[in-house]
Amino acid sequence: MAVSEDDIKQEEIIQDDFRTAKQIMEKIRKEFGVGKFNEAIIFTLCLIYARQLKHHKHEEESQNQS
Repeated sequence: MAVSEDDIKQEEIIQDDFRTAKQIMEKIRKEFGVGKFNEAIIFTLCLIYARQLKHHKHEEESQNQS
């Protein structure tokens, strides 16, 4: 099965989002502590936040170019 260039780009985006979410989660752990029970929920929220930050950054760049 061949892997397309779009698949590779999408995987890079996903890996970058996970890396950012992990960094955010580490900050939360240091500040507040996170129990194992809540870890999956907190990571999911961090992932959503990371995607939202990226989307907001692209919107700002688009507005600045106009």
